[in-house]
Order: sequence, then C-alpha cells, then structure tokens
Amino acid sequence: MVFGTNNGLTKSALVLMDGRGKPFISWHHTKGARMAAISRLLRHYPFVSSFCAKVEDAAPTVRHGIRVTNEYKMYSRALSCRANLNFKCETARSFNGLKPLIKDQFLIVSEKYRQWVDGHAQ
Repeated sequence: MVFGTNNGLTKSALVLMDGRGKPFISWHHTKGARMAAISRLLRHYPFVSSFCAKVEDAAPTVRHGIRVTNEYKMYSRALSCRANLNFKCETARSFNGLKPLIKDQFLIVSEKYRQWVDGHAQ
C-alpha cells in the first residue's frame, strides 16, 4: 500500500518437500501440497534500517527475478521521495496475541486443531 505495489502477502511458509507439492508458484504460493488444518502468523519486519540498502542492491541486479525486481524498482522510486512515506495505516493495530486474531477470523483454526490443543495444554 505504501509503495503502490500489489504484494503477495499470503505465504505457504512450511512446505513438506515430498515431491508432490511445488513451492513458489506466483509469489509465495504452493501448488499440489496438502494444507494443515490451521493458518499461521509470521511476524515479519522488512522495514528495518537495512531496508534502503537492500532496495538499492536488489533493484538493479535482478537477483530476485524480474517480477520482484519491478517491485523493488517501485520501492526505490518511493524511497527517493521519503517525506511522504507513512508505514502506519489507519487499520493498524497492536499485536495482542493469537486469540484476538482467531476471534476476528484473521487466522483460521479448525475444530480438530482446537481439540488437539485442548488435549495437549499443560
């Protein structure tokens, strides 16, 4: 949103490489894999102090592939006008644990998984 790009924010982070599933189909998606009965949250902080240096390296080198390189070029253009960048959207909220995210259906948890957690809670 900040950079005007269409980011692929869905990610199959844990993929069992058993020869059936094929990772990295269009962004972070996986094809042909069996999915777990839960979703997960990755707390990812890409906009740290080294972000500008990463953009300066990635945009001209095409090391992330052409599709992602175009995105880094958009990052580079936006960063050259830093005064207007605001990373905190109106919809931003503090992380207060997983329960509120499950309640709001941001994370999906199956009943079978809930039962497993209840059976293994200490």
